[in-house]
Amino acid sequence: MQANEQISLKMAQKDDLWFHAAQGIAGSHVLLRRSENGTYLGPKDNQKGSIGGFIEEDVQFAAQVASKYSKGQEGSKVPVLCVLNPQRAIRKPPGRSNVGTVTIIPGSTQKTVVAR
Repeated sequence: MQANEQISLKMAQKDDLWFHAAQGIAGSHVLLRRSENGTYLGPKDNQKGSIGGFIEEDVQFAAQVASKYSKGQEGSKVPVLCVLNPQRAIRKPPGRSNVGTVTIIPGSTQKTVVAR
């Protein structure tokens, strides 16, 4: 989908979190953004299991959205990949690829979240 490319390659910023159903499951690309003033939990306030200082409830909500708009929506628990700093971590694969197809640069900060 062209909208997925727009979200992942044009709109994503360095402080965002990017979500997509785990590899092999087609679905929508979802961004979780910082507030306008850039506030978030600081490193000392990170909750167990959070990523990038985002509040766990927000991460779960974004994962649920990515899960709901994926081909895995039939399952009770869909694994969702969460990537920090998508502006640097997400790229269009080299060569010819389908519209909306992206790749994650190895070594990027990522976590799998199970949408509840």
